[in-house]
Amino acid sequence: VGNVAVDGVDGNSSGNRKGAYVFDGNVQVRGTLYLTSNNPITYPSSIKIGTTGVVTATTVYAGASGGLGAFTFTNNGMLIITGDNTNTLIYPTGTTLTSNGGFHNYSSSNNVYSMGTGSIIEYSASGTQKVETGFQYKNLILAGSGNKTTTNSSTLTVNQGLIIAGGTLAPGNPATITVKGDWIDYSTSGFNEGNSGSPTTVNLTGAAAQAITCPGGEDFYKLTINNSSTGVSLANNISVANTLTLTAGQLNLNSNNATVTNSSTSAVVRTAGYIYSENVANASTFSWIIGTTLGTYIYPFAKSSSDYIPFTFNLTAGDAGTVKLATYGTGSDNLPWPTSPVNVGNLASSIGLSPDNRDATIDRFWQIDASGANPTADITFTYASSELPPAPYDDPTLLVAQRYNSGTGNWDAPISAQTTGTNSVTVPSVTSFSPWTLVGSVSPLPIQLLSFEATCNNPDVEIKWNTAVEINNDYFNVEKSTDGVVYHSIAKLKGAGNSNRMISYKYIDTESNAGETFYRLQQTDFDGVSAVFSPAETFCKTDHGALSVYPNPATDHISIAMYAIEDGPVNITIYDFTGKRIKSFDKTFIKGTNVISAEVSDLSPGIYEVTARDSFSGILNAKFVKGY
Repeated sequence: VGNVAVDGVDGNSSGNRKGAYVFDGNVQVRGTLYLTSNNPITYPSSIKIGTTGVVTATTVYAGASGGLGAFTFTNNGMLIITGDNTNTLIYPTGTTLTSNGGFHNYSSSNNVYSMGTGSIIEYSASGTQKVETGFQYKNLILAGSGNKTTTNSSTLTVNQGLIIAGGTLAPGNPATITVKGDWIDYSTSGFNEGNSGSPTTVNLTGAAAQAITCPGGEDFYKLTINNSSTGVSLANNISVANTLTLTAGQLNLNSNNATVTNSSTSAVVRTAGYIYSENVANASTFSWIIGTTLGTYIYPFAKSSSDYIPFTFNLTAGDAGTVKLATYGTGSDNLPWPTSPVNVGNLASSIGLSPDNRDATIDRFWQIDASGANPTADITFTYASSELPPAPYDDPTLLVAQRYNSGTGNWDAPISAQTTGTNSVTVPSVTSFSPWTLVGSVSPLPIQLLSFEATCNNPDVEIKWNTAVEINNDYFNVEKSTDGVVYHSIAKLKGAGNSNRMISYKYIDTESNAGETFYRLQQTDFDGVSAVFSPAETFCKTDHGALSVYPNPATDHISIAMYAIEDGPVNITIYDFTGKRIKSFDKTFIKGTNVISAEVSDLSPGIYEVTARDSFSGILNAKFVKGY
């Protein structure tokens, strides 16, 4: 129930008392544990916690001005301090200590404290408890329920791991915590990171792999990553309120998110460190709360210490809110395409490369999300030289950036006025954000045709089509055929060049259109490369009505357009290619053009015929193809 000492009752006897205590089991000291001696070296005294030893003391008395006292932890020994006061480590009056005071490593002419690998000191009071900062801890555990404080302007050094298992670590103002092992905090309130008036800087400076673990997400005020070995990995999300400094090694996001909440462009400082994303599901994200603060924000991504591939977001107008970034490299086949948070459905080639545009696309994707309402930014993508596509599409000066449009399910045309630099492409005035990649401008991701239809409007045929995206589109040829095999051009319409918005086109064929007629589009790029799209079919009867079906091919629905010469009932029937009736229904049409919709999603892929029967025009026919 009392105290433990070797050199007298208080570790400071004038009688040169000597001896040694070795604790290899559990020892409860309900008073004070004296670790000191003022003996000369010829009268050694020591206290040792063995590999299996656990010593619990209310207070620990450390620091004497002379003699030799040895306090030794062998590997994995443990000391637990339970006193509820701000000075659980006590020093005698007149003791010469460093400016921080505390639990020190002394020279051979004084008290010597030695920590073995894996040894632990735990502060576990239920009230306020002072954590001494002059001592070089191996492993430090903070437990109990009270606040753990440090001396103002002090540095707490932990050469292995820091575990916050209870209470709250609230360092003095200001404070620095240096940890060379893992940072583990079991509660979101376990660490008070401070603020501009009471800042705490956390330095992770290990020589081996380190991890940050906090199940609810850890908040830092200033965080420095200085680990040139295997870096620091996140086991949970983190945020940094003031400055993230990357001195050496990687901050591996490891399928988590790191957020900088300071909108200053200098809130991320890099010398040789970097952020590692590289998750194919875009789950490893780095967020920066930018808001309305204009300027250039550099996201310091890298594949490795030798492949630095930063992303630049230069906000020029509007509110960007939180700008979240993820990036990952692929193999030479550009697989896998992004699946989250946007599922990219194609990497099509505009010039017919097979099996897709992989040989003209760099081996990297980016996911950009801006939560603000109306940001405008110049963005710069950087890539590694090893990610260039093969020749002849590997010219860095011919690369352009393209954005995948989740609304249309296709790639937008490249924004104009892009510029290239050393392994980089800059896109000006970007307002929409989602998956991006870089492609050779000689083989951009191509035009997207939303619809193409031809409708009898006696005596003419109205041909209409809509595009969602156009890339290097010079012109369209409208072609016509009476047998679906041999086509001839009947019109040439100028294309939009490059466009990211829906554009509608229309042409009226005034030639004789009686009977079955086929129409199709041929699209030609500025470099002369052409593509031909699937045809649409009409069956016009200029003397007694007309019938057409679109879109063709169809997937879910068809529109049936009939020109009726009188008001009256009409029977509509759909047959398959064998002549079997599939479905039939009646409608009342008025004189002129009537359009109705029919469900065909339940039909198997193949060729079908629609017939319309009335008492004036007889039987009208039109065919369509049900696609997959």
